[in-house]
Amino acid sequence: MPGQHPSASDPAGQAGQPHQHHQSGTPDTAPVGPQPGNPTVWVTPSDPDRYAREQTQLAREALAASQAATRRSNRIAIALGILASILAGAALYPQFRSDAREQGEVDDKERTEAGSPLKLTPYDSFNLSGRWVTDGGLGDDHEGEVFDDQVYDFEKPSFAWLYKNWTPLNYTSVAVNALSVHEKTSLIQGVEISKLKCSVPKSRTLLTVPGVGSGGELTRPAEYAVEVEESKPVLRELANGLPGRPAKFNVTLEQGDQRPIMITFFSSKRSCEFEASLKVSSNGKTHRVRLPSLWGYDNKPAGYTFRISAPPEDYNYRTYYVVEKEAPIGERPHIVRVPRDHIVWQENGQPEYVGPV
Repeated sequence: MPGQHPSASDPAGQAGQPHQHHQSGTPDTAPVGPQPGNPTVWVTPSDPDRYAREQTQLAREALAASQAATRRSNRIAIALGILASILAGAALYPQFRSDAREQGEVDDKERTEAGSPLKLTPYDSFNLSGRWVTDGGLGDDHEGEVFDDQVYDFEKPSFAWLYKNWTPLNYTSVAVNALSVHEKTSLIQGVEISKLKCSVPKSRTLLTVPGVGSGGELTRPAEYAVEVEESKPVLRELANGLPGRPAKFNVTLEQGDQRPIMITFFSSKRSCEFEASLKVSSNGKTHRVRLPSLWGYDNKPAGYTFRISAPPEDYNYRTYYVVEKEAPIGERPHIVRVPRDHIVWQENGQPEYVGPV
């Protein structure tokens, strides 16, 4: 109504407007605005989604915290596991090394027992033939050159050069130290000849080297002899420098025992090449241990083919050479060509140089 002021029972801003009441006589909403006795308090309308959002946020934070704790726990567990593995490995390493070493020793022993019963090394001896023959021009090619008996050279005149390029006349020797390596006893029963090839005797050049066998005395270190041209070669005794009657040959070696084995091979009619092996029984088996025909600088086998030649039937060669018996002071001996009449043949089939060189 015009000019009417709001009363204490009228809401602010509602002057002149009649109150609307439910039939029950209670107002439909709470008063908004200042109230009697508390004119400055205002009420914000409630948010129906707030509680749900807060609960969701709390759940997410709890899940993140749980996952972070799980990851920390996993990292700690992994670190502890690695540390435990390292400590366990460190504790087991000495035993592992011991087991590996023992297994290696077992493997080495098994390989040794399965291999050759003998280990062969060269025997220091004067098993050098003093007479050498060839069908090549080696004498002519090296006439006047120094023969150095103090070196071991396959390419220059020396004893190694002789063994590689020339053929021993009538006989050749092998001398080895035989070391038994098997745990059980090894029995050396004999020698076998294999890959035998023979032809006519070599007849072009004869070379005589002083110092061994000179004067017809066949001084050799071999205790046994083998005639390679026999249908079934056997070990024989040496009789006046030639193969004699069959010899008893049974050498028994325990593990670690060592014995020198010295054998001379003979040929009386032809020129022959062959290989030779010791026949050895060990661990219930028969082994063939090849004998080296030549040793290298490192005392390891440098060849297994032996060569030997009988003289021609008429004892005649095209050329003759000798190594000087005495060289000038301060010099090594030389290879010198000599006439045929300076060579005299002995009853045992060995030539002897009788000239002035």
